[in-house]
Amino acid sequence: MDPVWKAMRKKLSLPKNGWMKPLRILRTGMLVLIAQYFAFTNSPAQGLALFLGSFKDWKFESFAQVVTGVMAPVEWVIAGIGISAMLAVDILCERKIDVCGRLAKAAFPLRWAVLLVATFVFGIYGEGYDGAAFLYTQF
Repeated sequence: MDPVWKAMRKKLSLPKNGWMKPLRILRTGMLVLIAQYFAFTNSPAQGLALFLGSFKDWKFESFAQVVTGVMAPVEWVIAGIGISAMLAVDILCERKIDVCGRLAKAAFPLRWAVLLVATFVFGIYGEGYDGAAFLYTQF
């Protein structure tokens, strides 16, 4: 598939990096998400029906109900904090910044805030929490 994208990028005169990098990441994520429809169904027809059903009768007004049905609002906040932290650390690591070294040299309140957030998250989802049982139910 990579030669197709390279040819398309060359024909459209799109840059390899810069603003195209987040679009490439988004493209890969979307392809993985779409593939999940087919990975967890019994047949390609069932996967396609599930995929198309995701867009049938979709109303923005009911989005909040669906989202809060998946996780509680506080869990969305925790997930958002975790994803933001991972993104920030990833960006810093790509720029060759020693995150652990900087955190060790950081001010006392910042070190303890990171420790408390990590303890809070792992305290809820740590010992005894079995999220994998939900994820791997069909295997």
